[in-house]
Amino acid sequence: MEADTIHELTAAYALDALDEREEREYEEHLARCPRCREELASFTETATSLAYGVESPTEPMRAQMEILIECTRTLVGAMPLLRRHAYGQLILYPWGYTGSRTKDHARYGALGDAMASAIYAQHETPYKLMQSVQLYPAAGTASDFMYGEAGALSYTIELRPKGGSGFVLPPDQIRPTCDEGLAAVLALRAAYKTTSLSQ
Repeated sequence: MEADTIHELTAAYALDALDEREEREYEEHLARCPRCREELASFTETATSLAYGVESPTEPMRAQMEILIECTRTLVGAMPLLRRHAYGQLILYPWGYTGSRTKDHARYGALGDAMASAIYAQHETPYKLMQSVQLYPAAGTASDFMYGEAGALSYTIELRPKGGSGFVLPPDQIRPTCDEGLAAVLALRAAYKTTSLSQ
């Protein structure tokens, strides 16, 4: 790494945003650079004050979250929450922040299998069912929040494509993706009526 460039990494280091190689090189540089040590102390102090300087969440946001939770609790039993994202051909369910299973793990599996089968029946496109954390660990997801706080079953379907074109769906795949999405909703509704929450 060039000498001038390494000075520019101080803020990223303070936020723990360097990869292992950059971190190692920066720490070696830091041991012999008083200017960077001074800047690092300042950045660290600023980052700490930002973390504690604002009440989180704010009062309006807390009120919105409470309303959302209460509405969801009222609707629990009517239908699970189903979110759609692009892309990967996956059916994801909680938890995303831990590998622990939910109390409704078997039910998530049964309903997810019903959706995956219905999707496959449309155009023979396989969607993989998995706990969200198996894709990558993520804290604060809507599915985890709604299941954990409101007791609502919640799925995220990562739509076509599986790879390749990424977020830009080729025009010839738009209609089949819609067919699959509708089939998933109908299968979820039908299967949901025949199972019950463990909570």
